[in-house]
Amino acid sequence: MTYSIDDDHAKVNDFDAFNYLQEAVDCYKNGAYRACVILTVNAVFHSLRMRFEEMNHKVSEASAINVQIAKLVAEETGYEGYLLKEIRKHNLLSRNRLDALSRLYKFRNNVAHPTGNTGDKREAEQVFETAVEHFLRPGLAPPELAVPQLLEGLANQSFFTDLTLRGAIETVNNELSIIDRDVRTWTRLVENLADMARKPQNGDGISAWNAANFLCGIAGGENVDLINLVYRKTIERSRVFDRTADAYLLPLFAAQPRLMRIPDRQVRQRIDDLLAYLVAETPIETPVTESKHPVWLLRRMISEFSEELRHDCAGYPKTVKLIVTKYWYEPEVLRGLRDGLYALVMQVLMAKIRQADPADEDALANLLTRGEDRIASSVNEEVAHDILTALSNPAFAGTVGRLRDGGFDSLAKLKTMSEFHLFEIGCRPIPNASAGRLRRPRTLEQRLALRSRFPEMDAAQ
Repeated sequence: MTYSIDDDHAKVNDFDAFNYLQEAVDCYKNGAYRACVILTVNAVFHSLRMRFEEMNHKVSEASAINVQIAKLVAEETGYEGYLLKEIRKHNLLSRNRLDALSRLYKFRNNVAHPTGNTGDKREAEQVFETAVEHFLRPGLAPPELAVPQLLEGLANQSFFTDLTLRGAIETVNNELSIIDRDVRTWTRLVENLADMARKPQNGDGISAWNAANFLCGIAGGENVDLINLVYRKTIERSRVFDRTADAYLLPLFAAQPRLMRIPDRQVRQRIDDLLAYLVAETPIETPVTESKHPVWLLRRMISEFSEELRHDCAGYPKTVKLIVTKYWYEPEVLRGLRDGLYALVMQVLMAKIRQADPADEDALANLLTRGEDRIASSVNEEVAHDILTALSNPAFAGTVGRLRDGGFDSLAKLKTMSEFHLFEIGCRPIPNASAGRLRRPRTLEQRLALRSRFPEMDAAQ
């Protein structure tokens, strides 16, 4: 297909760049290919310089570069070589665009200096096409000043307006949409975020908190490559797992529990020590908010590891046991009854019931009424009977006492299971069983239906 320089020129919608290139187009049409190459490459560097000036008071890296460029221009010295060097030094362009800029710079120097290369038509077309495609057409990401600009923007307290994990992921996706999806760029971004998140002790707690939240947003998605990149630049780099610098790992693990699956047993032990410390230090009055609270971490671990938690809590025993013990009253903890933590959760729950501490009574009543379905679907009839027997302790004089005095009608499922336990061990007869009209019910739903048919089953245990 015949090349059309006018078609490429028409793709440029920036007014300055379009006018700058018009002279290059005129030179091309008049056979002045050497001049076309020089003017085209100059247009690219002029456009890049303007981008840096737009960021002058927003990004410190841009400010330093602009100062030096202004000095070189005042001295009537070419600034293009310096700008290319700085872009390469700070990884401000993707690999493809950096390679393209290097080629353009080399083309221009070859024809501008007395090397005997005066340029030809094909060379001029190649330079013009490369310039438009990689630098001058609309829709291109700016030089990766977007990364340092983003990092500096994390000092803004309102950077994240939605503090949920879903909100963080949405904000992160919006921010990343203007950044080149180049491996070096992503690596540089994650490294900088990890460095910022690890330095809350430097006084810039807002930036550190936002950086940690940004990492949660990156890792919280389903992109395996990004999850692995975050692991390499955070957990793998930490090694020591400092209690202050690495505190951001708790919400990071809660945002993406797959990160907890990657370490070997030895590293898991060190992470377990860190997380257990952080859980212990979390104020008990801290709201249970998504991705920031130990209870959310436990929920995500249950989802990720499930039955693997039966075996030494998947390598994080201190953390898991401390969360269950400290936050036993949270209904989310009951999820562990069906997913590998039955013994631990029941041990803690029964211990709290048998202690009959008045200070725990409201929390205990709330947990039992809100979580009865989960408890009833996880325990057998004998355990249900043990629960209600322990709850019958006269030391309960508040909300649990009222449940007891009401015959545990508010805990209908547990009550039914308890009564059938008594029937099965022969302490109480099954109504009309001798008449052969009653088939032994096998499911909880069948047993609840049976109680409605035989009111005498509601007699006191």
